[in-house]
Amino acid sequence: MCKAENCTEIEKINMDYLCVSVGQACNLRCRDCGNFAPYAPKDMMHYDVEEIIDKLNIITKYARIQTLQIQGGEPFLYPQLEILLDYVRKSQEIKQCLVATNGTVLPKVKPEYLQGEKFLVRISHYPVNSDNAAKVQKWFRLNSIRYKIYHFVSEEDKWFDLGRKYNPGEDVESRFENCLFKNCYTFENGWIERCARALVAQRIMGFKPKNFGGGYNGEGDYLPVYDEENFRYALKKYISSPHAMEACRYCNGTSGTMQTAPAVQIESGERWEDFND
Repeated sequence: MCKAENCTEIEKINMDYLCVSVGQACNLRCRDCGNFAPYAPKDMMHYDVEEIIDKLNIITKYARIQTLQIQGGEPFLYPQLEILLDYVRKSQEIKQCLVATNGTVLPKVKPEYLQGEKFLVRISHYPVNSDNAAKVQKWFRLNSIRYKIYHFVSEEDKWFDLGRKYNPGEDVESRFENCLFKNCYTFENGWIERCARALVAQRIMGFKPKNFGGGYNGEGDYLPVYDEENFRYALKKYISSPHAMEACRYCNGTSGTMQTAPAVQIESGERWEDFND
């Protein structure tokens, strides 16, 4: 194994996938949003782009990323998106980039920031705002921006009913093992989590993560991003030793048959507690 003091480049970890959340701000208010966007606190709406880039610099110092996914909320509402896209384009440690959108917000970024083989816009197929969706897809085509339509669960686009309550069960580890999102490593607000739901769920549901202090050695529910040689070891351990998080006890997972209608919109003023009976 390469030792840092004996070689010009630290041996890097290969990451197949990393999702980067730019914040939970969204133009839609989906009742069953897997990431809790309509219920997220105000300080989670938009994360500072310089802080995101600073942490990505640390991650890519120790890892190469095959696919980086930028998501929200709705990323095309993110006011600093051009800066992040420019960083991703120039990074030699990021091979390709997906921008995950609900497809109903006309991008305000200049088209050149999304053009080229490195970028692909992934449009989630939602049964809302179809007129806007058509305009958005036309804008992509006119500007030679690659995009694809993403279907949930089945061609009927049902969503998984991920649940709203504490659901401990003796099967929490198997629920994690069979979850489609268990390797959906997500960077959000300074931390890497095993799925994009966990950190926001912690704020909404009020639970405490397991082994929080063990985060710095890769043994906790989340991994803090910090610029020390030990981070490479912690990241490798975090990826290679997956386990259920405390958040999994508040989630139904994806292995069951529980599904729900997609993109059901909540009314203004309705809160998380209103749907938690």
